Amino acid sequence: MTNTPKLNHYNPRFYLRGFSNRDDGQLYQVSIADKKKVLVHPNVSGAENLLYTPLIEGLFKEVDTNSSNTFRKLINNPDDISMEDRESLIECIALASMRVPSSISDIKRIEKNIIPIIIEKTAPNLTDSLIDEIKSKQKIKSKLNNYQIREILSNFSERFNVVPDEQYTLRNMVLMSLKAIDILIEFNWKIYLSSNNFFITSDNPVTIFDKNLKTNILWGFGKQNIEIIFPVSKNVCIIGTHGKKESNFSFQKVDQIFVKKMNFKIYVSSNKFIFVPEINSFIDSLLNIKKEKIYSNITLK
Repeated sequence: MTNTPKLNHYNPRFYLRGFSNRDDGQLYQVSIADKKKVLVHPNVSGAENLLYTPLIEGLFKEVDTNSSNTFRKLINNPDDISMEDRESLIECIALASMRVPSSISDIKRIEKNIIPIIIEKTAPNLTDSLIDEIKSKQKIKSKLNNYQIREILSNFSERFNVVPDEQYTLRNMVLMSLKAIDILIEFNWKIYLSSNNFFITSDNPVTIFDKNLKTNILWGFGKQNIEIIFPVSKNVCIIGTHGKKESNFSFQKVDQIFVKKMNFKIYVSSNKFIFVPEINSFIDSLLNIKKEKIYSNITLK
């Protein structure tokens, strides 16, 4: 008898429930590739098998527990949001941008491409004493002399194929999230409320949008003139921008046009799925438009 693989949620279950219109918490998972629409429960959606290590999963569980209370307050009673709640929300946004499968794949790709470059650039500067120290500490036994080792490392990319270590990648993901928190805490955040129209979310819920219409940038938080768009629930969306940091959140009620603009951008930033409370003509029309076309015709004002 085999054990069922551990299902790791990149979209927390409490988060997806915020986009449901049903008492049982179910919502529609819409496939970008084939437009298939499936009614799913948050317990089995927004997740992949064995995406994280047990240690990382434990970290996310702790963050999600804290964030769920903040989200509940933001959705039900936004006037009561405290500075502590603000920090919890920003922490969640930073982590949400990095914990998704697409970001983890991006980190692996960067590691695969960058590590050989670093090794090749460093190799000529390795002294004999440093190489000897590394071999001693790592208990490396080699018949190659130090000159030969430098020659091999100088042509690393031609001789070896780098396969990023899973734990190393996830460690970098966490470190990048911590760095993102330091940046996002200085943003000016505004909360947008919609009572009659719903926001959507996706398998990449944090959208980075800049004036050049470039989205889904892995390390884009530090760029000027960008906006961070994060749908909190079907009725609440938070947007962060560079500028003078306000001590408290400001709120604005929005109309259908604004919600559609945000949903266009959220859709553009998605990878495989979007998650919606219901299927309507807008969702159908959204799926029939090529992302590139949407991308070239929207601006945020």
